[in-house]
Amino acid sequence: MKDPIITNEELVGDISVFKEITGKVDSFKWETAYRELGQSQSEQKQRAKLLGESEDKYRRLVETTTDWIWAMDLEGCRTYSNPAVYPLLGYQVGEVMGAYTFPPMHSEDEQPIREMIKHCIEQKIGWQNFRIRRWHKDGSIRSFESTASPIMNAAGKIEGFSGIDRDITERKREEAALQAAHDQLEQRVADRADELMRVNDALRTEITERKREKAALQEAHGELEQRLAARTDELVRVNDALRTEINERKRVETALQAAHGEREQRLADRADELVQANDALRTEVTERKRIEASLQEAHDRLEQRVADRTDELVRVTDALRTEIAERKRVETALQAAHDELEQRVADRTDELVRMNDGLQTEITGCKEAEEQRQHALDNLQQTIGTTMRVMGSAVEIKDPYMAGHQRRSAALARSIAGEMGLSQDKIDAIRMAGSIHDIGKLSIPTEILLKPGKLSEIEVPLIKEHAKRGYEILKDVESSWPLAEIVYQHHERVDGSGYPRNLKGDEICVEASIMAVADVVEAMASPRPYRPALGIEAALEEIEKNRGTLYDKTVADACLQLFREKGLHLKWLD
Repeated sequence: MKDPIITNEELVGDISVFKEITGKVDSFKWETAYRELGQSQSEQKQRAKLLGESEDKYRRLVETTTDWIWAMDLEGCRTYSNPAVYPLLGYQVGEVMGAYTFPPMHSEDEQPIREMIKHCIEQKIGWQNFRIRRWHKDGSIRSFESTASPIMNAAGKIEGFSGIDRDITERKREEAALQAAHDQLEQRVADRADELMRVNDALRTEITERKREKAALQEAHGELEQRLAARTDELVRVNDALRTEINERKRVETALQAAHGEREQRLADRADELVQANDALRTEVTERKRIEASLQEAHDRLEQRVADRTDELVRVTDALRTEIAERKRVETALQAAHDELEQRVADRTDELVRMNDGLQTEITGCKEAEEQRQHALDNLQQTIGTTMRVMGSAVEIKDPYMAGHQRRSAALARSIAGEMGLSQDKIDAIRMAGSIHDIGKLSIPTEILLKPGKLSEIEVPLIKEHAKRGYEILKDVESSWPLAEIVYQHHERVDGSGYPRNLKGDEICVEASIMAVADVVEAMASPRPYRPALGIEAALEEIEKNRGTLYDKTVADACLQLFREKGLHLKWLD
């Protein structure tokens, strides 16, 4: 027998009483049953009250949230919608309820969402952060990020989906603006790099041309000095020849003068002889009367001979005088030629002095040009430094987790180099290379750089490519430092297990060995998208454990000494 239990005019249960064969009912059992029934009724009221409060809270939460919360069956019919659909898409709840694939989607998204829903129904799963574009009632497009869970019945079959759509239109607009700004920055960096390449090529061409001009000037100066020396030797030889010829002519003139004096003495002696002969003839005129005719004839012949001889002596004397005059003329001409030669030598000397002064002026100009070139190179070095900082900033903008990493790594590498006693030039090279050692990451997609989980087998080689990409960006930069090679080698290891070229031992330059240790210490001590910071002690243990295997012993010892003995802190490097 069943009796209904009614409370506040509402059926809340029933009670069944079973009669024993004997027909007797125990009154105690009735009292116990009614008491338990009263307690059960009180508990049901309490649960109903709590359930009502929970439903009120849930309903207020669902109806006041700014996200669109909805439910639909397997046919795509909306079975629930919260009021947020109106401010988000301009539709009232009544317009959405009972509608199929409503509010309307962008035509390009319809097929992907159908395939995704079909897949979720087959797998009995939901979806997460699926992006959908829907038409607003005013005709505009709104972007949503949709997340849904399956609705399962008691039999474990899927009956529909309940989900929440979040409006990401503004976020997408901001992402597009950021992407545009990023693309513009990358273009400006590329343009600036191209401009620097052009300036570098122009400077390199100008330096080559100046070197060629300098070599030509030096060659011309050497040739001029050689020609001047040859001309000077030739003038000395000519001058010596002239002096020899003048001395010879003076000797000949002296000999002629001596011969002329001897000839005049002989004529004088002959005249004396004639006078003596004439006196003898006069003395003997009486004796020689008998031979007067013969003597007269002989005398006449003698006189004729004397006359002839006298004429001959006169002619010889005139000839000697003419020759002496000619020799004096020649001597005068030689003296004039000598004076002219000395004047030409003096003029040539003045010309050579002027040419030498001109060469000195040109050499001074070359020195000034060299100083200007050095000044231009210094300006270029400063420009390169500024560009490197800009490019380093571009890397940090692309990968926020890298913010400050290059700067701190460069500062730590510089401290290690100083501790090792390297030259200032090498320290400057390490500082500059360290500030842009990850510049190759500009070529790596941002979604890979910022991926929070483990990289795939395809993504790992892409990350490792950044060292080679950095080398290709820097290899043509005009610099006295091996910046490109340092960036290329900073992931190489002593035992050859590094990348990208598997260099080992002395094949790795000391600057890259220092950069490798600084990069590992700073990276382990700082957070990354896929892990929190490991701390400086873990980083130092890594360096100490692998010194001589992965890391250069001298570099590792210098790094450990800086932190453990000299108290260096990473925060000092900012």
